[in-house]
Amino acid sequence: YMEFSQTIKEQAYKRSGGKCECVRTTHGHSGRCNAKFMVTWYVHSKSSLRSKEDMSLINAEVLCSPCHEARQLLGAL
Repeated sequence: YMEFSQTIKEQAYKRSGGKCECVRTTHGHSGRCNAKFMVTWYVHSKSSLRSKEDMSLINAEVLCSPCHEARQLLGAL
């Protein structure tokens, strides 16, 4: 299991503007979710992680709790 570095997590959070970056329509929203983070937020990979190159900021997305839970339940859809 590979995890993003703390630096990448912080950069992704800053890029997100404190809002969920999920764009999966299977999660009950159209377009970007944009839910504001209250306390908890998660950093996931946009694509499957196969190498260290996949651990870059470009492949990181910041999710709110509902989108994180939906992603865990539905997979990366």
